[in-house]
Amino acid sequence: MNLKAYLPLFGAILMAGLPSCARGQVASSAQERQLPIALGFGVSNYDIDWGKAKSGERRMAGITATLDTDLPHASGILKGFELEIEGRDINYSQPEGLSDMRQSTILGGSVYSWPYSHKVRPFAKYLWGLGAIDIARVGPYRHDTQMVMAPGGGLECRVFGAVWVRGDYEYQFWPHFLGRNTLTPNGFTISTIYDFRTRSRNRY
Repeated sequence: MNLKAYLPLFGAILMAGLPSCARGQVASSAQERQLPIALGFGVSNYDIDWGKAKSGERRMAGITATLDTDLPHASGILKGFELEIEGRDINYSQPEGLSDMRQSTILGGSVYSWPYSHKVRPFAKYLWGLGAIDIARVGPYRHDTQMVMAPGGGLECRVFGAVWVRGDYEYQFWPHFLGRNTLTPNGFTISTIYDFRTRSRNRY
């Protein structure tokens, strides 16, 4: 299986869902009709949990993109929940001896942000989806695609206006990888987020 083959499908689902989410956020004020989304781009540093690098170091770098949207008509405790789509490509700074390594994921799920203040948002998340990995040949294997589960959490801080900085930690589970093993890549991501929702209202 090739993860790239699924990207058009995820894109179509996303584009189909945005109009309905936008309709769910319509209010009397013209400003309230702005897009109920937040877009983020960042850099990641991960322990890839694979192989024996000559240096003993198994960390690699990558890029990450996220899209968050509110739950339509959410109120009360549900107001802190969001839906998130996350794409990550860990493909840079390969350790010596692991030059073939690449890990890519496209995940979706729920995020809950605590209403701590208008400038700070602690959050927890649970995502799941698809992961693709390129490795040095192991028997017939050179590439594999797996289901991935990924709990995590972190903190978002407002810099100015609608611009936020997010720091998060994510621990991934790739079950039954090459048999009975569970691969557990994990690491940190620092992102810059533009929150269209901040422009139109206080979120809490």
